[in-house]
Amino acid sequence: MGMNIKTFSLYLLVCGIIFAIAPFFISSYYVYLIALGMVYGIWALSWNVLFNYTGLLSFGHALWFALGAYVVGLTQERLMIMSMECYLGLTLVVSFILSLAVGYLCVRYTQIYFALLTQGFSMLFYAMLVKFYSFTHGTDGISVKVPALLGMQFTNVESFLRAYYYYILLIFLLCATILWIMMNSPFGKSLQFIRDNSLRARFIGIPIIKYRLWSFVIAGVFGAISGALFAPLNRQVCPELTYWSSNGNVVFMTLLGGFSVFAGSAIGAIIFVFLQNIALTLTIYWQLIAGIVIVVIVYLFPKGLTVSIKDMVVGMYKKVHGR
Repeated sequence: MGMNIKTFSLYLLVCGIIFAIAPFFISSYYVYLIALGMVYGIWALSWNVLFNYTGLLSFGHALWFALGAYVVGLTQERLMIMSMECYLGLTLVVSFILSLAVGYLCVRYTQIYFALLTQGFSMLFYAMLVKFYSFTHGTDGISVKVPALLGMQFTNVESFLRAYYYYILLIFLLCATILWIMMNSPFGKSLQFIRDNSLRARFIGIPIIKYRLWSFVIAGVFGAISGALFAPLNRQVCPELTYWSSNGNVVFMTLLGGFSVFAGSAIGAIIFVFLQNIALTLTIYWQLIAGIVIVVIVYLFPKGLTVSIKDMVVGMYKKVHGR
């Protein structure tokens, strides 16, 4: 979290270059997996705004992911709009309003009460998606067609995937930059102060509830953006996106990468996608493998893979140079 703007910009540039040239050397299937990893990366970064920076454990963050996905599906089906930019704009508006309303009810509570309350809203949204069959098609879900990107139409799925990959990459880098700036601004530092000592923060005049609410809104909006990006990539949206098990996925991604480092949750999301893919080739019960992996990580790498690897490299460097 002590990373300055120059270091962050360098890392972002290197990341952008690597991801930009990757499609030239890998198959379309792996292009899809990396794109999915970046979408999940935005989702995990938004969840970590609440967990690491605000000290609020949310078990209902899949609500926003599903909300963004269903905004795309319903807008396409009901309004016949085929523009990705329209989907994202509408997602911003809808997620802002809804996260403001839900956050107003949730942020007055902390710890397990906040976690269960957010999970309750997530499961309420799941029930609505299942029960309102005439509008949402229930458990059948909604099929999503290939949308236009910046006014460009695509008739070939392969060409769309390649173009959409770079579309997701640009939004991923933009979202990561905005979130990093926010979390390293006075607002972000105030959130961390509230996380560390809410009583002292209240005494010096920081409006705790207000700051937690805006943190909740930021997390909800960016979580919904990731869901909106997911819909055309997956070509199908269904109620399972906001089921309780989906909430566990974003927690797993963040713990896998390391929540104490800004980029850790995004790296964990990409690792999660490939881990899930490998596990699915071995057994249909991939959650079993995921459970074993998270137990191992908690015991061997309690700070997450990124932090543990960083500490290992620093330790080896000091040993070699005698410092």
